Amino acid sequence: MEMVIAPAGKKPLDVSKSDDPWSYQLRFDIVSGSTRISDAGAIAYNRAVNVFGADYGPKVVDCDVPATLTPGQDFEAKVVVRNNVVVAWDAKRTKIGYHWYSSDGTELDWQGIATPIKAKVQPAWPAVLRAKLQAPAQQGKYTLVWDVMMDDKWLSVGPLSRGGDILPVQVEVTTAAAAAAAPKQ
Repeated sequence: MEMVIAPAGKKPLDVSKSDDPWSYQLRFDIVSGSTRISDAGAIAYNRAVNVFGADYGPKVVDCDVPATLTPGQDFEAKVVVRNNVVVAWDAKRTKIGYHWYSSDGTELDWQGIATPIKAKVQPAWPAVLRAKLQAPAQQGKYTLVWDVMMDDKWLSVGPLSRGGDILPVQVEVTTAAAAAAAPKQ
């Protein structure tokens, strides 16, 4: 659903960009007839807001990535996402992907595999997506961060990113994982 914000008979408000040094001032006031409560000395609630052209509202909820992987291991994960807005995500424009960070927080691989989604993700609904994943080549403790990509841009770094859009997962990459998974003889 699109909402047009404009004064009566005028053009819509200009859309903000993430690096704009300005914002709009939204004022909440109570009106009785033609009298505003703020005219009588009450304080109106003011809030600075930006107006953006689109909000995709992603939330990565959960995944089935094991706590240990082997170096360079390929894995197909099930990732649960939720579309928190009122329009469906277009399958042609949306991907699920990841970033890897070292245990000290250093970015190791920002551009992990981005797997196209197969169907639209409907508004206000969770969806289970399959996503390809490759573990780092070196042993160590890492943080895997799931992210949603729209129009080839990671949404976690967009202007409308919120806490909870991404899903960080602690993963240990070790050759011991292969030994533990090997069949006993």
